[in-house]
Amino acid sequence: MAEKYSSSPYERTLRICSLYKQDPDSCRSESCVYFHLCYKYIINNKCRRFKLHGKCPHSHSFFTLHNKRILEEQYRLSLDDENIFEALSDLIEYSRKTLEQSSSKTIHERDIDDSTSKQLKCSSSIKTKHHYHTQTSHEIKSKASIDSTNSTRLRSQSSDILSKKRSPATSHSTNFIDDEEDPPSSESHNEKDETTASSSNKKSKLKSVLSNLSGKKDKYTLTSNSNDSVANKTEIKYIFQEYNQNDQLAYLHGPVKRCLIEQRKYAITPSGYCQSLTSHEEKKIDKDIEELLPTQLKTERVNFDDNILALVSSTSAAEQLFEENQTNYAIISKAQTVSFKMEIIFPPKEKREQSMLTSTLSSKLSIASDKSTALLSDTRFHISHTNSSMDLIYGDITEIQVDVMVCVSTSITLLRSILARAGAQVNAEYNQHSQTKSTFFLDGGLTSARKILFIPWKLEVQSSDAFRTQQSLSELVQNCIMKADYEHFKSIAFPSIGTGQIGLDTQHVCEAMIDASNKTLQKCTMNVLFVLYPSKETKYNDKSYQVFRSYLDNLCKQSDSKKAGTASASHTSHSISIPVNKSQHIFRDLPCAQISIVSDSKDMTRYDKQLIKSLKDLMSAKEYDLSLVHKPFLNSDILIDICLDHNVIPIINYSKERLILHGDQDSCSQCFANLRRQRLVHRYYYTLKTKFKTEEIKLNTFVTLQIDEAKGNGESSILIRDDSQTTLDVDLRNLQVFINRSSQPHDLSKKEIDRDQKILPPNTWSTSQLIIQTVNIPSFNSLQCIRIFEYTMSQPEWSIEQVDAIENWPLYVHFARKKSTHDIIVFHGCSLSSVGSIIHYGFHSLSESINFTRDALDSHIHNTHRSTDGTYYMFAAILSKKVSEKDVIHLSNEDAHLALPTHLIRYER
Repeated sequence: MAEKYSSSPYERTLRICSLYKQDPDSCRSESCVYFHLCYKYIINNKCRRFKLHGKCPHSHSFFTLHNKRILEEQYRLSLDDENIFEALSDLIEYSRKTLEQSSSKTIHERDIDDSTSKQLKCSSSIKTKHHYHTQTSHEIKSKASIDSTNSTRLRSQSSDILSKKRSPATSHSTNFIDDEEDPPSSESHNEKDETTASSSNKKSKLKSVLSNLSGKKDKYTLTSNSNDSVANKTEIKYIFQEYNQNDQLAYLHGPVKRCLIEQRKYAITPSGYCQSLTSHEEKKIDKDIEELLPTQLKTERVNFDDNILALVSSTSAAEQLFEENQTNYAIISKAQTVSFKMEIIFPPKEKREQSMLTSTLSSKLSIASDKSTALLSDTRFHISHTNSSMDLIYGDITEIQVDVMVCVSTSITLLRSILARAGAQVNAEYNQHSQTKSTFFLDGGLTSARKILFIPWKLEVQSSDAFRTQQSLSELVQNCIMKADYEHFKSIAFPSIGTGQIGLDTQHVCEAMIDASNKTLQKCTMNVLFVLYPSKETKYNDKSYQVFRSYLDNLCKQSDSKKAGTASASHTSHSISIPVNKSQHIFRDLPCAQISIVSDSKDMTRYDKQLIKSLKDLMSAKEYDLSLVHKPFLNSDILIDICLDHNVIPIINYSKERLILHGDQDSCSQCFANLRRQRLVHRYYYTLKTKFKTEEIKLNTFVTLQIDEAKGNGESSILIRDDSQTTLDVDLRNLQVFINRSSQPHDLSKKEIDRDQKILPPNTWSTSQLIIQTVNIPSFNSLQCIRIFEYTMSQPEWSIEQVDAIENWPLYVHFARKKSTHDIIVFHGCSLSSVGSIIHYGFHSLSESINFTRDALDSHIHNTHRSTDGTYYMFAAILSKKVSEKDVIHLSNEDAHLALPTHLIRYER
């Protein structure tokens, strides 16, 4: 097989660069024609350094840009050949045999000529080619060629990106399959013995090595263009390389960079790289930087009069404010611990026993005594003067023996279920009657009911408006009972209307239906049954059943207490005690941002006041309905922890069932949305009407998720900036949208995603009931995205500080509906100000183009911003799309759901 690919002994022997062997960063010559490989890993499939330390500074892959070029130019082997791994296997095997025969021969040292010496003294410039749009709308061409590494702290001694295009090779001697520089040990003797083992054992090791390399081909192969000429190369350089003090770097990335871009018109990327075509321009940039950077900088801490400002300073909204304000001064932040006081208000003991809230807070309170347990077995609430009753049944409504079964015809799921059970004849009659009538009775068919009352319910208000929703539902229930009474029926069965796809709160539905029935039954005789369709839980564990059951029980209690009160009123008088709410304060220590201003100005106080005022303008207090909070989160400790994780301070009022959140507006909204019960995921559309046709326009995922969040939180409207030219003013009560402040509204409609609930969360996700969260990963080295990140960054000063896994259920449901099966790992660098939005709503761009790269360094250069604490942020994402781009992959906002953010990488220089 070797003869098939090679024609000379030179081309059949692995030749490893001796300079690279001694120090992986010492050989940066474009003329090097020898492999940059870890000898012991390739030959013996055993690397002592990797075994002991979990990392090796030498490459373990043939598929780096350098080694790929050597294979193509010196060995005439292409990675596209289907027999490439057989060829590499023979190449390694032949090299082993040659090593055994020549183990006693003298190893020649490498001779370096003058031209090579000059190449080794490479400058800090970066020779790349790439197309990318910066914030200044200049195009910067760059493409990085990067050596691999297997450590968390990315090792190299130059801050520059290696040249992707190598010049023609020059001849210079090198070691022949040189030994690694590890000191002698018993393990080295074993490895030497292994090199002289039988051919079959070697072949088995080769399979292991090549299988690893095979995986690395897909994971780590970087794109390159061999047709690029040296003459066409441009240089891109990190312009602040000479500075390392935190205050200087903050000022350079703030006022200095802004001045260079806006006034000096340099094409500088957000992370501080600049394209320089000539050495003269490079010197000019350095000179301008020295001119703009003050020789003496003062750092003054910003003192907040309210601790909550320190919490807000840690948010994405504050970071965006900092980015916009760094014109005359820079801002730096560092961690500090701040103590916060949270208030919890409990109802009086007497009121607590009767409150519906306490029954949802703890199952213990709903079965607090033998008496309350006995009430659960009392099947009916009686109205004696009309001989009427209300009862609750846990089962299938079509199997209940009753005079009238109510079917809300506008509920597609309920309608289909009842018609399917009723039989073909009822189906035919329904199709006939529904053409001319909206409300009508039909025979019960194969169901257990005598008659079926088909009646529509058009919910003209939003589910978040609890009062108006309850009022509309009450009218529907009263109407049904009155129609049944008019036809002389004596019993009627209701499903739990609106708790399915509409997503109404069970508590609100329960109150509206039972109160409306109670009111109507004061005037007519009827037995009313509320039928709750059984879930997988028993009725004692079913949340909806317990809500209805508890409400009926409390109604029984009130009725009994009124009777007892009437009987004893004429005999005794009692003093009345006024119940008083009880308040409790909980203190928590939390890491927050300590903000300082960096400037050479004498009047630092002015900047200080401006910054504090801007931060206070971000503050808001949002009040929400506590009954909407998911039951497991109603415990005060759990609720406080979740709020603090979202950088908001809660006031929990159990007495009035209110939750007040203090923080910036986005954090408050995102926090409460996360506290709510599991919600349905929708896709929103707006109707575009013209003279000729009516068209439904799909809104992108970013807009859809924000509408769903605001609607569920009970907001009446929301303003969304979709891109640089489009603003959407959404009326959530009437489901209308005004585009770009137009006076003509467009109707909004929504369609549920995953109605059949076939989409399941990934098995790697945690078991938390939060619908959106980030989970810190302490040991992240084994993650595939991290290995690619480290491999493609390949810079000495980068250190990963933290990796968080992202678990966003609504976003995942949108992503799971993808049609493509081509999933690749991509990277998207960004500023800290964008992190919160991407975690909650996915990728989005005001420029309508979202950029991803296959290697992390490209994304770092062109997308990331240095945050005020000196760190950088980058998302690893799964892109489900077949792409042809080798460098930058562009997605529109409409296609953003094809990229799912899976991990957030926080790293620093």
